[in-house]
Order: sequence, then C-alpha cells, then structure tokens
Amino acid sequence: MTDPTLILAMLVMCFYPIGLKVITQEGMILGRFGAYMDKWTNGLPEWLRKPLWTCPRCMIPWHGLPAALMVMYCPWYIYGLPLIVAVIGMQDTLDK
Repeated sequence: MTDPTLILAMLVMCFYPIGLKVITQEGMILGRFGAYMDKWTNGLPEWLRKPLWTCPRCMIPWHGLPAALMVMYCPWYIYGLPLIVAVIGMQDTLDK
C-alpha cells in the first residue's frame, strides 16, 4: 500500500458518510431509499439509529471504514462508487 492510497482511503473514510446523507435526501437520486431508511430506523433506539443512519459523524466506523478498505484493497472498478459518494460529501462540505 502506497502513501497516496492511504491518504485517499482516509479521505473516503471521512467524506463517504456525508456524501451518503446528501444523495439520500429528499429530491436527490436516492431520495426514496433515504425515506425508507428514515422509516425503518425510526423505531430503533437512538444509540443504534445514529451510527446506522442519522448522524454522519457517528456513521464513520460503520460506513466509512468499509469504504476505505475497499479503496485500499479492491480494484478501481469496485471502489469507484464509494469514491464518487465521498467526492459528493467533500463537495457538500466545501459548499457550506
């Protein structure tokens, strides 16, 4: 593993959960999935709901780590989707 790969994996790990929340908001490409997940996680206790769906900072270990591992160990055509979602999260962060 080279240093640029590690840096890319860390960036994906940080921005993937934010991008996931952005693309699942109402009116976005996966808005219906976001509405379904909001309904599905509504009955869960808060300590479980936050890391699964509602808090991007709490989602990093559960969503960001697998995305980062995909960047480090999978071919580019497999980690392309998490990379795109992470770029969306980075753009949303910089846009604020």
